[in-house]
Amino acid sequence: MKTKFFLITALLAVSLNSLADDPFLEMLKKKLIDPYSKYFAQKRERVYLQVNRSSYLSGDNIWFKAYVYDPANRSSSMETNKLYAELFDNNGKLVERKILFISEGTSNSFFRLNHDSKSGTYTLRAYTNWMRNFNEQTFATQTITVISVGNQTQDQPVVTHATSTTTDVDVQVFPEGGQYVEKADNHFGIKVTLPNGHGSETNCWILNSKNDTIQNFATNKFGIGNFAMYSASKEPYKLGVRLPNGQIKEITLPTPTPTGIAMLVNNLMPQKVLVSLKSNQITVDNLKDKLVHVFIHNNGNIYQSSYAKFNGTETSFSIDRSVLGPGINCITIFNADFKPLAERVIFNNSKSLKGALNIKSVLQNDTLTIEANTLDTAGKAIITDLSFSILPSSTIGNNFNSSLLADVLLSSAVKGTIESPNYYFEEINNAKRLFELDNLLLTQGWRRYEWPDLLIDKVPGIKYEFENGYTIQATAENRFKGKPEKNSQVSLFAPNDNLITSEPVDENGRVSFNNLYLSDSGKVILSASTVKGSSWNRNLKANIVYQKLDSTITINKFNVLSNWISPSNTYIKPLTEKLFELKEVVVRTEKKKDPFEGSIYRSMNDRTYVITKENYNRYTRIEDLLRNEFFLQVTRTGLDELIINMGRGANSFTGNHNPTLIVDGMVMNDLSYLSIIPVQDIEAIAVNKSGNSMLGGLGSNGSISVVTRREVIDFGPDGISSSRQFIVKGYAKPVAFYTPKYVLSPESETYQKYASIYWKPDLKTDSTGKAQFKFAIPKEIKELAIRAEGISVNGTIYYEDKKLIVNQEL
Repeated sequence: MKTKFFLITALLAVSLNSLADDPFLEMLKKKLIDPYSKYFAQKRERVYLQVNRSSYLSGDNIWFKAYVYDPANRSSSMETNKLYAELFDNNGKLVERKILFISEGTSNSFFRLNHDSKSGTYTLRAYTNWMRNFNEQTFATQTITVISVGNQTQDQPVVTHATSTTTDVDVQVFPEGGQYVEKADNHFGIKVTLPNGHGSETNCWILNSKNDTIQNFATNKFGIGNFAMYSASKEPYKLGVRLPNGQIKEITLPTPTPTGIAMLVNNLMPQKVLVSLKSNQITVDNLKDKLVHVFIHNNGNIYQSSYAKFNGTETSFSIDRSVLGPGINCITIFNADFKPLAERVIFNNSKSLKGALNIKSVLQNDTLTIEANTLDTAGKAIITDLSFSILPSSTIGNNFNSSLLADVLLSSAVKGTIESPNYYFEEINNAKRLFELDNLLLTQGWRRYEWPDLLIDKVPGIKYEFENGYTIQATAENRFKGKPEKNSQVSLFAPNDNLITSEPVDENGRVSFNNLYLSDSGKVILSASTVKGSSWNRNLKANIVYQKLDSTITINKFNVLSNWISPSNTYIKPLTEKLFELKEVVVRTEKKKDPFEGSIYRSMNDRTYVITKENYNRYTRIEDLLRNEFFLQVTRTGLDELIINMGRGANSFTGNHNPTLIVDGMVMNDLSYLSIIPVQDIEAIAVNKSGNSMLGGLGSNGSISVVTRREVIDFGPDGISSSRQFIVKGYAKPVAFYTPKYVLSPESETYQKYASIYWKPDLKTDSTGKAQFKFAIPKEIKELAIRAEGISVNGTIYYEDKKLIVNQEL
């Protein structure tokens, strides 16, 4: 990944000078630019999760879409195609894990809640294998509320402010720039956090050593605010906070340090950012030539690198917003030895990444058509990947705290968890929201990565690679020598994925099948043989490469419900039919099971041969079995392809004598499967020489049906076998959204609050920026809540949360 590097030749403030032709330039490059660029040379990945609802009833499906993107260039990541998605219950216990296939940076699936799921806050988590390499990376999480239904609610969640003592309330102050400096003007951010993890509006004041109030201020609903301390002294000061319940908490402010640099940033001007650096004489005297380096950057992008000179104990300069990147920017101040002295995180709103998404609808009978039209930030139509959640307008399931827009612009670049990041982007040009966002960034600490790691050239070690498909490793051995045999080949068959392939081994008898698409719970059969196809003297060792994953999670303190109540009159009716799980009943019988029972291709003319531990060693090759047990004419071509003559003449459809092959109920295109499967991996073979009417014209030349072995049998000592069989923990099978069968009327309160009308996770606009989809809508529904998110091919982000009145006109 290339790092952006700009040297500014002229700035509006005379005290900020360009580094062009400056003797410090080479040292700057060596000490700062190069280590920074090297640290970010390996690209990062980040995942954002959109779910179709924020709250669910037990028994619901949790539909979701994952967006995988590069936080540096804010575009979809194309490097990997494997995503791990997990669901944790309210106790942090792993409920289910799925592995999803990522296509062009997105993937979608669902988790099904059991009907007996307990109420509480559940967490979805998603990540790629590559993301595990970087300490600054956090996995994507999305919290949802689950409410159990069908019984008197004993544990339904209600959000309230928990009764607490003042010792349970956390009050933190954050000096702007990171240092509280003696004899300098200092600016602080403040954050008040209640025991439930949420902030709160509070009234605050500062007391001096005489207990006199020297200033008053307040925090917003997230408990965030700011205050200033002028000409700071070592006099002890106290900060008082009055909580909504009237309780008061006081903390002692820290003692200012004798040296350091205090930052004061005005980020509320439309065209410029004003920066003031204030200190004391001791600090300035210790600065070489009274110079400090100003470094503006974020996530591997360098936007400006210059220096400023102190005139007295302070210096000020301005930064034109045009040189800043969109969203989060970090302003870091270094001394001449390139040690960080101060840092401020700011938000640049002058460069928008949000595109225009226009949504229209038309109703015809009971079908609603939604038309989407996307424009990028330049007003041009563009191809965009979108997802739509459509709920009743009275839903309580549209209460989200984040969005793809907020994740790309804010959460991906700052350290720590943000309460309701989407709040700051609901009205992005609102002056009050921008002011509150600036206060938030005062309390967020520094950027995600650590300067000590960068400046000592500590590059993240790459332990986890980009994953693209599955890898199966195998070693072919000589059965009698017990050593790897290089004159071997290994064949692979995955019937669920229509995959047949064969590869020769290397000098060490090893072979690796890479980048395989394997479906979850699908069967994979591997077999080793000589290069001529004989397997009787081969032993095969094989394994599928799986990642060792962590099944624990730290519960997000935000959105966790602070109190649980047991209302005596609360009852939520089930919205869908409950499916009862029957206990297993074991029936013992002496009747032998037909291996082909249930097959639609089973015929009374079939002749069956079952392979057991007692008879498997009669045949080492499938053609010998077919000749001796079914009296078929079996030959091989020069290309080692099987030709089977059933004695019925050429097929009028195919023009040859070959029968149709059926494996585990799947009709195969040819007979190649019979060339690779070992006899011991077959449970039974059925041959129909008379013509199989169930196959139509394809069955006129007869059929051969194969049932592969489902239970592994130990055919020899120490598990010696020329074949291995696996059930794969593979990619979750794609499932299209289906509307649940609701048993309550759309007019009912439960339906209005908890029903899902439609979920469209894979809408893609064409080059004209247009796309549409249709779905059925109950006639009682007159208004919808629509939440749409997406990303275009050029990194434009889309977000729309609106009410839509159902009408007849497009």
